[in-house]
Amino acid sequence: MTERPVKATLPGPMTIINSIADDFYHDDEKLGSLLAGLLNQEILALAAAGCKYIQDQQDYIKADPDAYLKIASKLDSSGFDHISIEDAHRHNDLELFHKFKQSKVVLGVIKIASSQIETVQQVKQRLEEVLTVLPADRLIVAPDCGLGFLSEKQALEKLSVM
Repeated sequence: MTERPVKATLPGPMTIINSIADDFYHDDEKLGSLLAGLLNQEILALAAAGCKYIQDQQDYIKADPDAYLKIASKLDSSGFDHISIEDAHRHNDLELFHKFKQSKVVLGVIKIASSQIETVQQVKQRLEEVLTVLPADRLIVAPDCGLGFLSEKQALEKLSVM
């Protein structure tokens, strides 16, 4: 097919549950378990086919300001190489970053839902705060999410700040 690295992004079970009408199970836990099993099969098939980069997209987590804090330790011990944390729109409590002992943190420092361009100083200040609790070798800088809602000019300006 291709010699280039391939990345697959799959919605996580709770993201699926929060975006569909369940007219059959009427039980989020049961449906979540079923979906987790199906997604696991898909992830294993992707890995077997040579896909090196598989992203489990859990959009629902960011809806609860304390959600990351509640599940961070479990995420860290789950074997994920990287955990992406949206932080630009609303800064997370620095305590969150203490919980990541193994995984690298992909930290969102650029707002994707605002056309206002961040300053280098704003991004630098937040990174300095996070680096007081998370080692630099486990920190990756990124936008909060995709920049598709911005013009190309705005997206490039925001990325240049990083």
